[in-house]
Amino acid sequence: MSTKELLMGDRSDIPCLDEAAKPTQLSSHEYSANIHPEWSYGTAAHGGYLNTVIMKSVALHFHTTLKQFNQRDAISLHFEYLRPTSLGEVRVNIRELRASKAVSTVNFSLQQNGKERVVGYATYMNRKKARRNGPSVDTQYQLDPPIPPLDVDAIERQEDPNCVFATRPSLPGDPTKSLATIIFALPVKESRDPSYNESWKRLKDSGSRWTPENLGLIFDWQGIPLENYFPDSKETKWQILERQQDWNRNGPPEKPWGWKSPRWYPTLSMSVDIKHGLPAEGEVWLFTRAKIRGMQEGRFDLTVEIWDLHGNLVAVVQQLVGVMDMKNSLSAKMAVDAKKKLDEKIAGTSTIPGYITVLDLSTNTLHELNGTSKPIINPNEAYYFDGKVWIATYPASANETYNGGIISVDPRTLEVETVVNSYFGLPFNFPDDVFWTAKGNDRYLFFTDPFYGFIPYPNNFKTPQLPVGVWRWDPQENLLLPVISRNEIHPNGIRVSPDMKSLYVTDSTPTFLTQTPYSPPIGPAAENWLGPYIYKYDLDEGMFPVNRRVFGLVREGIADGIHVDDDGNVWTAESEGVVVRDPKGRVIGLFNAAYFQGEVAAASGIPIANFALAGDTLVIFGVSSLRTVKLGKAVVSADSVIVN
Repeated sequence: MSTKELLMGDRSDIPCLDEAAKPTQLSSHEYSANIHPEWSYGTAAHGGYLNTVIMKSVALHFHTTLKQFNQRDAISLHFEYLRPTSLGEVRVNIRELRASKAVSTVNFSLQQNGKERVVGYATYMNRKKARRNGPSVDTQYQLDPPIPPLDVDAIERQEDPNCVFATRPSLPGDPTKSLATIIFALPVKESRDPSYNESWKRLKDSGSRWTPENLGLIFDWQGIPLENYFPDSKETKWQILERQQDWNRNGPPEKPWGWKSPRWYPTLSMSVDIKHGLPAEGEVWLFTRAKIRGMQEGRFDLTVEIWDLHGNLVAVVQQLVGVMDMKNSLSAKMAVDAKKKLDEKIAGTSTIPGYITVLDLSTNTLHELNGTSKPIINPNEAYYFDGKVWIATYPASANETYNGGIISVDPRTLEVETVVNSYFGLPFNFPDDVFWTAKGNDRYLFFTDPFYGFIPYPNNFKTPQLPVGVWRWDPQENLLLPVISRNEIHPNGIRVSPDMKSLYVTDSTPTFLTQTPYSPPIGPAAENWLGPYIYKYDLDEGMFPVNRRVFGLVREGIADGIHVDDDGNVWTAESEGVVVRDPKGRVIGLFNAAYFQGEVAAASGIPIANFALAGDTLVIFGVSSLRTVKLGKAVVSADSVIVN
């Protein structure tokens, strides 16, 4: 098989853009579509893909509900990205703000699970009628430096002297597999000016074209010129060109390449001015140049010009983009709850030691935990007990050998020991949370084992060998047993009460699972068919959990991190913040997530990664910051039996 065939890959089971973004009209003002994984980043929909879904819905609206105005041409659009959109069904609701014979403007709202994800405006007109009635002036405007020439026949043969044929194969488990849907033509003589990235682009499917209705994809499909300014970047335009030339010579990588930058760039808003536009039949190739003017306070502007092969300026796009430096994010370093917060990390196919950062509350300083006796792989949750830190670790990817399980770390000697790593040779699924409890002189270790990694990335993780559930290890008898079955709960966090008589487990059935046929309109607290509850169990004389009952209901998202204070109050990290419930389940406090997350994370809808209780201090791990809150009293004492 030739290098080009390897790069193109088998696309027989991948829908083209027109199919993947096709809306269905539900009523005169409501439309539905399904977000497809091949056009997304992991489980999150790509912004340009959402633009296309919206533009196709708006175009259908003008073809049906507003057909009497005969306005088929978009001239202006504005998008505000309120929160991430995941795989599955979305609804687009449209209402008219102005409907007239000359120009009509509508307001659109893309929603999922009862929440608005993208909102904005679209203005349409009849361009043929406007050409007859309105003046036009050719200002002779051109890009400087000029657009690099493209030989469309030669580039397909990888023989264009001016441009390099660039694409990547669609590989299982690649969180950035949407990049495999586009073919790029990169200028061979890439400018040394770091302020802009440029390329010619076409859809990989040979029968697909850039049309007025799917133009939304290219609005948000640019290399990020900001990467050109960072010395640690592996995603500069010069490195991308060099890497692609190597792939063209020696074949593409066998494993997903992914996104190699420690930074993530969520688009916050976008305004589009359609200039020349496109013919109804579309164009095969379009050129884009994306230029940055500056970054300040974690955000930057990006101006994108789109041109066709005939020298026409098709559209000008102005974006406001956020910057999240995952390298400096405590949640990234600790890999705490990485399964939900950092899809790209989960989807990677290589096993890498995890990042664990130690916070010294006496000096408010951070340092990485280095020098352990062996690497700590894929750390998740941790618990301090009996002079050691006990860590739940999740398995390696499908082509690696690490099984995951529970390890211990002695913070004085940094000695790492494996506690449990299988059940009679069967590996665990995704050990998530861990704690110790005691009765008399006996000690018992409990941990949860869901299979979060396998569900969204079945090609990255080993096929589950064990049912999900809660496990208990009895070191006195050297006995490992499942104590809560998957028939009862899909567990996540787990903790014990101060008197060691009650067990709390959060039910976090993934929202992206296909559930039962139950599918009426639902609000945020009904997104999970089996949750989102916090359950309470009694611990019987043998320290087994019995008598399950509902302790709390989560209003938004799921209850992820969970801790219990010395008074028996239960603290949980939920989408709306850290929620505190008394021992009876009454909500007595909320630390609002929006306050702790910062501008970019709040706008992106990302929940708090995790939190901890330390004396009179609440430590909150936001995605891009670490904050402490001084409480009115110590809630966990230094000699607490349930050190969190």
